[in-house]
Amino acid sequence: MKTYTLVVPLLLLWCFQLQAQQVADTAFQYQFNMPRYLSGQGSVVMIDAAHYNFHTADGRYAPFANLLRQDGFKIISNTNTFSEPSLKAGKILVISNPLDSSDVGQWRLPNPSAFTQTEITAVNSWVKNGGRLLLIADHMPFAGAAEALARSFGFEFMNCFASDNRGRAVERFYKGNGTLLDNELTIGIDTIVTFMGS
Repeated sequence: MKTYTLVVPLLLLWCFQLQAQQVADTAFQYQFNMPRYLSGQGSVVMIDAAHYNFHTADGRYAPFANLLRQDGFKIISNTNTFSEPSLKAGKILVISNPLDSSDVGQWRLPNPSAFTQTEITAVNSWVKNGGRLLLIADHMPFAGAAEALARSFGFEFMNCFASDNRGRAVERFYKGNGTLLDNELTIGIDTIVTFMGS
């Protein structure tokens, strides 16, 4: 029994340290030679903030929101439950690391869906009618909270902690050694660093 009382606090401390590691670089500015759109003329991108999201446009995703603005997109924070009328506000919906209210501040299994079935149906209908969805879920409990929505599109999220089994804290991908390939998303990028997932 003493082993369990020691392991649980250490695991919780480790989870809180992971959260503390993620600090948004709000000073980051990418220089576009040719923005895709004139300022504010691009599609409306809704970044979800209605589901206790770990990443929001005015929080940890502020650099991402700024990058999209620099490329001409219009950014709005979605603070409403998903419905046919609320989704009409944008063309692209970004949902990153949602949570159910029961998991805020305490990550315990099982992790319920962050979305009601009505919301899942509304998002599916919106996508079928031309909306674009970027659904991001990191490790537990985020993968569990996003799993029902992902499943409705035929994807499976595993609600777990996936990390490098060689004991490395981070994984690096480089253009120089061929582990990072050239494509539209990696133009001008030499290295990508990642850690943990699901």
